Amino acid sequence: MENGLNRIENILPGGEISLPGLNTEFDFSGLMEKAGEVFVVRKAVPGQDIVLTNPVGLGGTVLLAGLYKEKLCSSLAESFVEEAGELLKYLKLAPEAAVAGRHGETAMLAVSRGGLFAALWIFGEALNTGLEVQLKEIPIKQQTIEFCEVFELNPYQLLCGGCSLLAVDNGSDAVRLLKEEGCAAAVIGKITKGRDRVIIGKEGRRYLTRPQPDELCKIVRIPGWPEISGR
Repeated sequence: MENGLNRIENILPGGEISLPGLNTEFDFSGLMEKAGEVFVVRKAVPGQDIVLTNPVGLGGTVLLAGLYKEKLCSSLAESFVEEAGELLKYLKLAPEAAVAGRHGETAMLAVSRGGLFAALWIFGEALNTGLEVQLKEIPIKQQTIEFCEVFELNPYQLLCGGCSLLAVDNGSDAVRLLKEEGCAAAVIGKITKGRDRVIIGKEGRRYLTRPQPDELCKIVRIPGWPEISGR
């Protein structure tokens, strides 16, 4: 994978990254930053819903398709890999905050580097609350799942884009209103008492720990990001 490492090192400082596998370029500079501050409108309380806008891991999914198409196509259908180019439209959407801000959110955070699990931890820390999230409710594209299987990556710790976490009083209403205004959204969990951040999946409950390096660090070298050896 040395060619991929060199390619992203050389292109990233200019902002746009060439994605030869998708025959396009895209400016990832905004997505590459560490997660920003949580925008808190008022104190979150247990029982509030956690809403996620747009599927997770899209930034990483597009990068994998654009930089490693040949490797992906050795395991997956070429047409399936190329469909990842359609995910760029999610990355180009205006921030959902402008829409969600009109629907009574308590707090909001853009999900980016480190993926959803990092964002959930940061969200809970800022709100000084616990979280309980249902893994099955998290929107995720099939390309994200299968690309991560090829590279043995965790899709929930993969670079996101066009994706936000919201704490709201009525998640169902917020999701309906967001969808009416063109923003895909889903209720993925609840604000809880205490400080435990819990993910509930088929294998039971797991507790989130402090944010880990983005899974992309395992296969690409990005200036300013930590390097993970062993690959």
